[in-house]
Amino acid sequence: MLPVFALAFSSAAMAAENAEHGAEHGSGGLPQFNPEWFPSQLFWLAITFAVLYFFFGRVTLPRIAQTLEARQRKIAQDMAQAEDLTKKAQATREQFERELAKAQEQATSAIRAIEDKVKEKMNDRLYSFRTKFTAEIARAESDLARERERLVMELNNMAAETAAHATAKILQAPADLEHAQQVVEHLNKAKAA
Repeated sequence: MLPVFALAFSSAAMAAENAEHGAEHGSGGLPQFNPEWFPSQLFWLAITFAVLYFFFGRVTLPRIAQTLEARQRKIAQDMAQAEDLTKKAQATREQFERELAKAQEQATSAIRAIEDKVKEKMNDRLYSFRTKFTAEIARAESDLARERERLVMELNNMAAETAAHATAKILQAPADLEHAQQVVEHLNKAKAA
């Protein structure tokens, strides 16, 4: 702050010295401080102020106001556009989520349908296998029963022949094969009961 005052005082001292020097040359000092020029200076000050006032009032400030209004409109427009885009994005997201849920539901139902078809085929094959297996078992049991009967009859015949042959050797007389078979059958029936 001190250097500013020093500068101001030195400038004032130089102006006073120049005024003295100007007085020597017939000059009355600085014309703006000369009271005889005040009316002219005030006139030009008023004209300059009026010109600048009207220039700023009619040209510059309306342009600045238009620029600010345009900027405000652009900001409002951008905000509205951003809000619109946000709504569209939200709508798109909701639609995407609905489509995704629908696709998941369709996939789940398709998987269930495939599982049901596979289960149905497995049940059909299992039923077919059981039916075939049951038929095979029944046939095998029937074959076994027939074979058992044949073997039992064969064993009975062999037992009857052996008994007839043993009786013939023991009694030294011919034995009756049919009678021996009847005896073996009677013994088998008694054993079964």
